[in-house]
Amino acid sequence: MAGGWKRYVTRSLAAVAFVTTSALLLCSNGRLRLTYRMARYRSLPLMALASFPGSGNTWARYLIEGATGVFTGSVYNDRGLADNGFYGETVSESSGRTLLQKTHGYTLLTEPTPSWSSRRRMVERHGRRAVVLIRNPYEALISLRNFAAGHLGYAADKHFLGETWSSWVTLKANHWRDFYMDWLNMTSLAHVIHFENLRHDPVSEMRRLLRFVGIPENKGRLNCIEKYPEGRFRRTSSGRQIFHHRDVFSAEHRALLDSAIETVRTALESGDHPPLPLARYKYYRPVQSRDGPGTFSGVSNTRRRGTG
Repeated sequence: MAGGWKRYVTRSLAAVAFVTTSALLLCSNGRLRLTYRMARYRSLPLMALASFPGSGNTWARYLIEGATGVFTGSVYNDRGLADNGFYGETVSESSGRTLLQKTHGYTLLTEPTPSWSSRRRMVERHGRRAVVLIRNPYEALISLRNFAAGHLGYAADKHFLGETWSSWVTLKANHWRDFYMDWLNMTSLAHVIHFENLRHDPVSEMRRLLRFVGIPENKGRLNCIEKYPEGRFRRTSSGRQIFHHRDVFSAEHRALLDSAIETVRTALESGDHPPLPLARYKYYRPVQSRDGPGTFSGVSNTRRRGTG
């Protein structure tokens, strides 16, 4: 099935229409200008870029568009992103004109995880195909909490304290676990990218993605990513927020989040996807394995097999 997907993408992109090159686009600077393309109407199959919010979806889109030269879309129609060069943002997600379509599913809601049938329909809405972007839930929750102050803002310390914070962490930990189990178990075709690996080596991760979608590597694009990896919509750490100076996760939070991590780790392993890079997970404290003293479960980052 993956081979058929690649042939479909290659055929579709052979007849794409170029967007204007007069604009200074995402991976360009004053001396380098790269073209980006929008596919013809309904020429590409639907495929989600599925992630829990706060997992670097917008930054991943910057890298994906830079590597492929094809716009990504979204279910959200965020004018702020569109005005900053993400031109696929305002294109209908079902138009077949964008390579991937960003979705956070139900994880932005303030209610518990919806029914199985509702979640199944969400996955089917994207043809049961997805690039699945996963980030350490501890850091994803902090990033999502900061999003209340905007794409690049920082939430006040009070948002990381008290009963409101505690109940919110409980809700979102369950959302994180259920969302990724949905996209790992209900899809017929999935490619997993770990945020921590993307941050560590964006070029290698983009090479994996290019192989997955069947788009040939372009050395100039990959060199551009290597030289300008950050993009415009990646929040940098202020170093002043409360979680830098005290532990904002209670023992109950940690038990819930660590259990969610273990559930997703097992699902990734059974699906032959790249494993969680637990050695790069901040705040996570792996429990000692039963395999023996000095061994920790799930910490190894050596296994690299996957759909890419």
